[in-house]
This record gives sequence, structure tokens and C-alpha cells, in this order.
Amino acid sequence: MLHETTQKLVVTLWEMSERNDVPWRATSENTWAFDTEGYVVEVCGAPPQIRILRRDGREIERASTVDLEATRWPMGGGDFARRVQELASAARRGLEDANTPNPAPSGGSAWSEVRSLPRHPVEVAAQPTARFGQIRSFDVNRRD
Repeated sequence: MLHETTQKLVVTLWEMSERNDVPWRATSENTWAFDTEGYVVEVCGAPPQIRILRRDGREIERASTVDLEATRWPMGGGDFARRVQELASAARRGLEDANTPNPAPSGGSAWSEVRSLPRHPVEVAAQPTARFGQIRSFDVNRRD
């Protein structure tokens, strides 16, 4: 069974992951880490596991597949093992999406409309320079 604080941590990470608010980093092929508040949370999808580490790498807590499977998800719909697998999948997808370049805009996109706007010179009204002690503010229209 998972410790209560670990359960809360996993629930919070899962909720943040649903909003794509977790900056995961890959630590191995099937393990992702999240650095937060002085410690690191590592999740592994297969087999589902979670580790909490100090920043220096010392392990604080480890939750095995057995621990995760033995703890029911508080909102129903399975156990913590399933949610840790979902966290790992979300981390993988997020990193894959971040590493995929955005496609170039097509001819009919909003970008082409922006590019086709007429270009007119912009007139800027001359403003008096302000004095701050002995320093005068920058004025592009000033000719000394």
C-alpha cells in the first residue's frame, strides 16, 4: 500500500499531466523524471513503478508494481498502477510532441493572411524627452 503523501503526489502529478503542466525529462527508455521542490519524481510505465529521490540521487521512497496495484485510485476507475502507466505514457507523448517540429503553415492559413497585409509606414508622434536626473530618455527624433 502506498503512503498517503505518495498517493497525494501521484494524484497531483496525474492532474497536472492531464493539463500538460509537467515538464518531464527522459531518464531511460521507459522512465521519466520530474524535478520539483527539492526532489525528483521518477515514473516507469512498464512495469509501473515510482521513485522519489533527493536531488543528490538518494532514494527517499520506492513504490513497486505490487504497491501500486494494491492501492485503489481515490476517484474510482482502477488502481495507482494504471495511473502511473498513464503518467508514463503522457510523459513520453509530451516529450515526443516537444521534439516534433511544427509543420510550416499552409497557403490558406492565418499566417498567409498576416503576410499579405499591406505594409504602410507607421508614423510616430514626436514626444518630448523626459529628464531623470542628468539622464535624458531615448528619443529617436532628437537631433543634437
